Amino acid sequence: MIDTKNKALFWALLGLAALFYSAACVYMK
Repeated sequence: MIDTKNKALFWALLGLAALFYSAACVYMK
């Protein structure tokens, strides 16, 4: 059984981390 709520939360956090990382890279350049 797939817990879609946990999967959605996982992908949301992953996307947020990627966005933060890319923003930090742009800021450091």
